[in-house]
Amino acid sequence: MESFKQIRPIPEKALTPAQAEAQIDEILISDNTIPDKKKKEWAYIFDNDPEVDPIALLKEIKDFKIKIQQTKELDFEIDVRKTGLSKEALSQSVSDIIALIEESEQYGNLLGEGNVAFIFFHDKYPNYCFKVIKDVSSRHYRMGNSVDYEMDLLDLLNEMIKIDGIRAPEAKFSIRKGDKHIMVIERLDAVNLEDILLGRVAVPPDFDFDSCISKLEKYVEAMHSNNIYHRDLHDRNIMINIETGELFVIDPGRSIHHPVGENPYFLEEHNLELKDDNEYLKEHIRALRIMRNKQKNLNIPN
Repeated sequence: MESFKQIRPIPEKALTPAQAEAQIDEILISDNTIPDKKKKEWAYIFDNDPEVDPIALLKEIKDFKIKIQQTKELDFEIDVRKTGLSKEALSQSVSDIIALIEESEQYGNLLGEGNVAFIFFHDKYPNYCFKVIKDVSSRHYRMGNSVDYEMDLLDLLNEMIKIDGIRAPEAKFSIRKGDKHIMVIERLDAVNLEDILLGRVAVPPDFDFDSCISKLEKYVEAMHSNNIYHRDLHDRNIMINIETGELFVIDPGRSIHHPVGENPYFLEEHNLELKDDNEYLKEHIRALRIMRNKQKNLNIPN
């Protein structure tokens, strides 16, 4: 029994903070199984957050390593969120999903497209949409977030911000197969603000523009109060259900959960200043007020 005690690893809870810090340093420097982008995220937290608990952070890192180990025999990796399925059950559908996405890429079913990704849907999975990264080595993708961090931000937004009538979409799960990175998200019954402002989609005569403006203002304020900055809040990243008036702030592909006191819009690595969320917000409010006034004039009886 005594010899067993000598060779048994120190239980996680028995580690001192200094021991945990040493293990974190070793993992972040020498572990080749963890993606570099994930290591950079942890290193940033470890180096810059004075409140970080090194023991808790070490557990998070080791749990992630276990997840990698569990999926290494597959030719894909899955990060399960809110599907209600186990990883084992979901893995049976992944090959099918990848095939359907490749079919969508070839034959249509396109919901949207940006610099980084295509957004597809397929009738077989009507409640999901698939965000497929075009090129994981591209400068545009490297300037933004990994699919895993983007999912973390969607979770964080929905956990921290509770405002009636406006939210982020739910992250469901992500798939990685070689250089194909896919994020599976809740499919929204909504249209983007750009389509409304350009007249591609007509809103009902009684659409409440003032409520829409108020919800957007409150949401951006709540994001910033929680040190979350969207950094790409153009009109295609705001969606509206024109029947219910519910709003959705989507695509945190460039968003960040940022420490207080630093400029959240400056990308030092790329020497680039991103547009301020509040600048986007002012533009959207101005455009929505113009539409509101036009609609009021149309509704005035002769």
